[in-house]
Amino acid sequence: GKKSGKITSDLTGSSYGSIAYKLPANYTGKTIKLEGFMKIKNVEDGFAGLLLRVDVNGKSMAFDNMESQNITGSQDWQICHLT
Repeated sequence: GKKSGKITSDLTGSSYGSIAYKLPANYTGKTIKLEGFMKIKNVEDGFAGLLLRVDVNGKSMAFDNMESQNITGSQDWQICHLT
C-alpha cells in the first residue's frame, strides 16, 4: 500500500492512540472487510488491533476492535482483518 501511520505511547505507557478514517456509506454489499498490516512493540496492559465501527443514523450498529484476539507483546508485520 501507499499509506501508513504510526502510534506511540507516552512515557508512562498510559495512553490510548488511534488513527481514524471515515468512509462514505455508498457500498452495495452486505459485508465490509477492513484489512491492514500491523507491527507492534512492547504492548502491555492492553491490546493492539484494528477497529471497525458501522453507524446508521448516528447510532453504532456494529463494532469490533479485535480486543478478543488479545494481541500483545511484540510482533513483526502481520496482516489483520475484520469482517
